[in-house]
Amino acid sequence: MNTSNIVSNLAAIVPIIEALAGVLGLLLVGLGIFRLAQLHRRADYTAGQGITRIVFGTLLVSFAWTVGSLTMSLTTQSQPESILAPASATGSPVSGIITLAIVSIRIVGWYAILRGLWLFAHSMDRNGEMGEAFVHVIFGAAAANIVFVLNTIGITLGSTASGFVTRIFG
Repeated sequence: MNTSNIVSNLAAIVPIIEALAGVLGLLLVGLGIFRLAQLHRRADYTAGQGITRIVFGTLLVSFAWTVGSLTMSLTTQSQPESILAPASATGSPVSGIITLAIVSIRIVGWYAILRGLWLFAHSMDRNGEMGEAFVHVIFGAAAANIVFVLNTIGITLGSTASGFVTRIFG
């Protein structure tokens, strides 16, 4: 099995992540509505818990839009990098391996954003998860746009690093 087959198989994970985000989002919205409906019966429920679940559930239902918004906030791009966008220069002897690594990092980034939003939704219940959720979302967005991040680091470090990154990614 060559790397191009592995890359195309990995790309099939993205719709699964989006579907999982939609299901989890609907679950969170339902739990949020349930929490708000039970406020008068349970003293340990707060309105903030219900509202937080509804807000982050809505963000998960529209997961592709959420990732796009994070991309626009963190980079100059208007869309997140496509999972299968060209990731390496053609003709390079290791181009298949580099493409496989980039696609894998992008998928991990999408998953990290999903996990971060889930943690945000439950951060009102548990102490200390807000910071963990923030780290998941920010670094997930960076991983989802890894080529842009590497190009930015290359430009920041100077001509040698920028030339190296350009040689790898074209």
